[in-house]
Amino acid sequence: MSEKVNIEKLKTFVRSLPCWYCNDPRGSDPHHLTVDDKQRRAVDIENLLPLCRRCHDWFKFDPKGVREERRLMPLMKEEAVRIYKVFREGVLNHAYIQKSSIE
Repeated sequence: MSEKVNIEKLKTFVRSLPCWYCNDPRGSDPHHLTVDDKQRRAVDIENLLPLCRRCHDWFKFDPKGVREERRLMPLMKEEAVRIYKVFREGVLNHAYIQKSSIE
């Protein structure tokens, strides 16, 4: 059974979080980890990760960033699922969202 979620509220929540990669607290873009290339849209709701504009563009356009995203993808997916669970459970204490270890 599919869970009905307000995707705009989820995106707003993700935007309110610090950047996952550099921890910039000024707000983030919801970065889709997987995209349906045929339809150019996110394929599920558990794949949004907060990235500041600088990191978002680096991961998307810079060859080094693209390689880094591939290397970190398992951690990124794990964090995106965790963020979604926090959102779904209504936990609004942002201190709960801790920067993952990416070393």
